Amino acid sequence: MKRFLIIIFCLLFAFGSSAQLSTVAPLNNLGEVKRGGYLISKITYEKKGKFNLIYSDAAVRDITVLKSVSFTANDEELLSLRTIFKDQFSSPKNSNREFKLGDSLFKLVTKRSFGQSYLEVYVSGVVYAGYFVLFEKELDLLIPQ
Repeated sequence: MKRFLIIIFCLLFAFGSSAQLSTVAPLNNLGEVKRGGYLISKITYEKKGKFNLIYSDAAVRDITVLKSVSFTANDEELLSLRTIFKDQFSSPKNSNREFKLGDSLFKLVTKRSFGQSYLEVYVSGVVYAGYFVLFEKELDLLIPQ
C-alpha cells in the first residue's frame, strides 16, 4: 500500500510540474544582421512602439547565446538611435558613448581595423548581459532608414 501511495504521489508531482504550452504572436523583423549565416543582431517589433533588440553574445565563443533587450520607441526615437550609432562610427578610435535603452545601459566603443570602423556594443542590465560587434555597412541592415 505504501508503494502504491508513493507511486501515485510521484506521478501527481510529475504531471503537476509539467509546463503549459501556449501560442505567441509572431514577431515582425525591422532589421537583421547576419554574418556567414549566423545571426549577429536583429530588431523586432511586437506592436506599435514595442521593440526587441536580439543579439548573439560575442563573449561566448563555443555556442550561440541569444540575448534580448526590450524597449519602447516611436519613429523619431528609433531614428535618433540610428543617429547615435552613425555618429559613433566617425568618433576617434577607442572613444565610447553610453546611453540607456529600456532598462539596459548601452556602451558603444569605436574600434578600427585595417581602416574599417566598427562598434563593440556592450549591453548591461542588472548583471552583465554581453556584447556584439556591428560594422558600419551593417547599420542599414539593423535599423533601416
